[in-house]
Amino acid sequence: MKYEQGIDYLISLLQMIVRVWCESGAGWAPTHVPVTPDTTCRDVLDCCREPGDEPCLLLSVHPHLGGTIFR
Repeated sequence: MKYEQGIDYLISLLQMIVRVWCESGAGWAPTHVPVTPDTTCRDVLDCCREPGDEPCLLLSVHPHLGGTIFR
């Protein structure tokens, strides 16, 4: 049991920075968002959105695989 808890703890420490392009009044601007294996799409949206903004969508776009919409 302790081994599994240790692995879960180490995985939770893994973090990477994802560049998210957000639409602003002046066009599109990048926002750098830290994510871990436990980060949800909602967490990313909340990190990028300004308080009071309209609901938004998170899109994943890959040049060869197309796009996916996350809500």
